[in-house]
Amino acid sequence: GENNILQSQAATLAESKLELQKTVIGLRKEIVDTRDAYLETERRCRALLDESCKRNESVSLARAIRPITISHLARSKSKSGWMVLVDYTSIHLKEEYEGTVARLEQEISSLRESLISIERGYERARNANDDGTIKQIREKIVLKPEDDPVADMTQQLITNREKIKTLSRQNDRLSKTLCRLREYRGQVPTNGSNK
Repeated sequence: GENNILQSQAATLAESKLELQKTVIGLRKEIVDTRDAYLETERRCRALLDESCKRNESVSLARAIRPITISHLARSKSKSGWMVLVDYTSIHLKEEYEGTVARLEQEISSLRESLISIERGYERARNANDDGTIKQIREKIVLKPEDDPVADMTQQLITNREKIKTLSRQNDRLSKTLCRLREYRGQVPTNGSNK
C-alpha cells in the first residue's frame, strides 16, 4: 500500500514537472518570436526615417520654407505653380511620415509591453518550476521537500530483501530445531523402555 502511494506521488510529480517544462519551452519560443517582431519593427522604423531624410534632402527648397498648412498655401497666390507643388509635396510627405512613425512607435510600444509581460511570465514559470508549484504539490501529497520517492522505494526494496533473508535464516534454524525435537521425541520412549 505504501509503495503504491509513493509510486502515485512520484508519477504526479513527474507529470507536473513535464507540464512546467512544456510551459517554459512555450514561453521561451514566445519571447524569441516577440523579440524578433520587435527588432523587425525597429528596423522598419529606422528604414522609414532614412527614407524620410532622403526625401527631405531631395526637396531642398521645402527645407528652406517654414512648415506651412494647405490653407496657408491656398492664401498664398504669389507663389509659382512649381513652388506650390513643392510645398504640397513637402506637406504630404511630412503627414505620411508622421503617421507612419506614430503607427510604428505604437507597434514598438505594444511589442515592448508584450515582451516584458512574456519575460515576467517566463520568470514566474521558472520560479514555480524551481520551488513554488512542486512545493505545493508536495504539500498536497504530504511529502517533505527533502523526500525522494524513487530513493524511498529503493530503500524500501532493500529493507524488504534484508527482512526476507533474516526470515529465511530464522526459518532454517526453526526447521533444524524442529527436526531435532522430533528426533529427540522419537528417542525418549526408547530410552525409557531400555531403563
